[in-house]
Amino acid sequence: MALLLGCDVEDRIGGVERVVETLEEGVVDANEQAEELRSELEATKTRADQAEEDRKALEERLASLEEALDRVEAKVDAPPPLVPEAKPAVGAGRPDPAQRYKVPVGDSATRGPDDAKVTMVMITDFQCPFCKRVQKTIRALERRYGDDLRIVVKHNPLPFHKRARAAALAVEAAREQDKFWELHDLLYEHNRALSDADLRKWAKEAGCDVPRFERDLAASAARRRIDDDIELARRVGARGTPSFFINGRYIAGAALQTSFEAMIDEALVEAEREIASGVAPANLYETLMRTAKSGL
Repeated sequence: MALLLGCDVEDRIGGVERVVETLEEGVVDANEQAEELRSELEATKTRADQAEEDRKALEERLASLEEALDRVEAKVDAPPPLVPEAKPAVGAGRPDPAQRYKVPVGDSATRGPDDAKVTMVMITDFQCPFCKRVQKTIRALERRYGDDLRIVVKHNPLPFHKRARAAALAVEAAREQDKFWELHDLLYEHNRALSDADLRKWAKEAGCDVPRFERDLAASAARRRIDDDIELARRVGARGTPSFFINGRYIAGAALQTSFEAMIDEALVEAEREIASGVAPANLYETLMRTAKSGL
């Protein structure tokens, strides 16, 4: 009986030892697999770090190329200088910032209250790099002045910007669906992608019904509106883009925000004086335009 018991114990001990050996082998295998996984993770992290470095390098290169393109476009966009000794032909000069010019709002797209104390008309071209750059300044001015500022958009697609007129037509078509500003902002954000297919894509992203958008693109009303804007720009001497008229007073190009603020602050003082004299805020801009110059 003792012998049988001893054998049974030995068998059990042997079984336990085999189980322990199996577990130890499993632990070794698990450790080896864990080490392999750690190596793979480290290699993956190295590849990800390299990909991130490559992405940053590409972004820096793209930014450098965009700056170079802006410099080239700036040279193309710059109007030919006037010869100081030469007397410019009628309508060939620039507006005098000390004068007020008649720049009616008409049926142009606006952002801000109709009775704002200051109306800033922006004459613009969607392919113009300076028009794109100044959008950030315009947004900052809107935040600063709130309901005292109204923005009006007039189109002046320059002839050497081959897609500028198509872009202007696109935002006017979007306006038929109350999506002017949505598409306006998208086109400036992507102003190097203005093919017909691109315009349809941005119109859809802006929330337009695309078949209706395409029908409105072909309508004559948008073309007439743009032609009228071009004629207005010519009449008041806004040869380049962007050009601004703040309550009728001219400021050229993508000026510093402080330059805009100085003119707006001056316009606010004048507007408050007019309102104090009895002019209704809703009639303020029209009142200012009555005595403004109709052109150069």
